[in-house]
Amino acid sequence: MINKNDSEFMRENMGKQNVKSARLMKVLQDIVRNLYNEQAEEIIKRAFEINQNLCEENSNQPKKVLMHTRDKIYPSISFYKAVLEITENKEDAYHLIADCFNRQAKSANQFLRILCKIPYIYKLVPLAMAKIIRDVFGEKSGFNMINYPIEKGKCHIDMIECPYFSNCIKYGCPELGTAFCDSDDISYGNMHPKLFWGRTKTIARGNECCDFILEIRNRA
Repeated sequence: MINKNDSEFMRENMGKQNVKSARLMKVLQDIVRNLYNEQAEEIIKRAFEINQNLCEENSNQPKKVLMHTRDKIYPSISFYKAVLEITENKEDAYHLIADCFNRQAKSANQFLRILCKIPYIYKLVPLAMAKIIRDVFGEKSGFNMINYPIEKGKCHIDMIECPYFSNCIKYGCPELGTAFCDSDDISYGNMHPKLFWGRTKTIARGNECCDFILEIRNRA
């Protein structure tokens, strides 16, 4: 059972976090409470400890890098490692994170599907995606990519360095990397009948890059 000092530690830790980071920590905390009974509070406390250590160790990172590490990567690694450490069940630890990101991806996909119902909006999606990737997932955010020339109706970018996977390697859980990859397919697949999402390889699965291909195709 969690004691008063543990509760104060977690409240203080939550208070120090960025809003998005705190939101993900809260989501994972609620999932753990639903999945585990007597072990839940022990897992949560351990996850908060790990997350605090990761954030303190990397507190000097640029703001655009922190948008990924502090807000998404470190909370995910923290809960993954906490569940694995306490339950010794790697499959459950993996699915805790993968299922969480997949649910978020489904919500994003639902929004995009609704957006693409607006006449001709789908034609703007490849160009918009290319701009967003270059801004949010660019070098200043810790990524490294091959930018292919912009073509009308097509976005093609190969990511050759990804902090989601590199941090999984750094902190001893490379197997967690694919949990992040799978959510891309859910987010960007089936947005519109004329939008084709092509993902053939990812770094986390042992390939040389993660390919992002989104293009307009006529229906067969």
